[in-house]
Amino acid sequence: MAMKQVEDHIYKFIKQQRIIPAYDEFILEYVRDFCLHSNRELHIDSSRLTDIPALINHMQRTYPHIADMPCSIIHGHKEIRLNTLYDSLLFLQSRGYIGVTPVYPKRGHCANSGLVSDWFSPKLAFEKLQIVTTTVFSVYTDFISNNFPLLTSELDCYYGTNLVAVELEYIVGSMPSITMCFLKNQLPDNTRHIIFSWKGQSPLLKENGVDEYFKLWELPSLTYQGQSYTLARTQGCNTQKYLFDRYNFLSVFYDILKDQMETYFKSKLST
Repeated sequence: MAMKQVEDHIYKFIKQQRIIPAYDEFILEYVRDFCLHSNRELHIDSSRLTDIPALINHMQRTYPHIADMPCSIIHGHKEIRLNTLYDSLLFLQSRGYIGVTPVYPKRGHCANSGLVSDWFSPKLAFEKLQIVTTTVFSVYTDFISNNFPLLTSELDCYYGTNLVAVELEYIVGSMPSITMCFLKNQLPDNTRHIIFSWKGQSPLLKENGVDEYFKLWELPSLTYQGQSYTLARTQGCNTQKYLFDRYNFLSVFYDILKDQMETYFKSKLST
């Protein structure tokens, strides 16, 4: 019963996503996406949405008690708390930031197919995938180590492996896809690497003489840069969360945390 209560509490925490890991990239993303999406409700000129001192001063004038009590705005049919935004701005100011700088390529307009792939050129999509993946894996690993030090193995986003191969298929005018492949070095190895490639062009695939990740399961052994690996896992990834939605860092972070927690509680509750 106690374990089930803990599980329910953790899932509520994950669903609400109210905690933003205190890392520069995550806070910058949150402030930028929040302000761009809710600038009308904030009643601040769009030219000042990336000016941190101006945003802080505006919020202090508009909500004089924001440092001491909850403040909120109505967006659509939802009430949105502003205290997290205010605290995030103070955090960035304490870190020496004056402006809210972009943390990855922003959405544009590259084609007219009507699909989300119109928002990025393949080059920019590949760049954003690299930034989102490496940043989230690094922050998630640090977050688990600091907050769940006894569960670092059980909640490991690398699944106990050493190498993650990430493949992107991105053609403007068609639906993109992201595939991840997790491999464990057969020799003792504490290092971890993430490699990125276009679909069918991975050096991992070329070294093993196949053209798609699922075919790696058919091989009796695998190598990468001359070292032997065991294939542990392959998975598709949600392209909306990695590339197209708002709050990409935060969305992917909580997606990984949810998957890891589900696996952990399933194993504990079944014993």
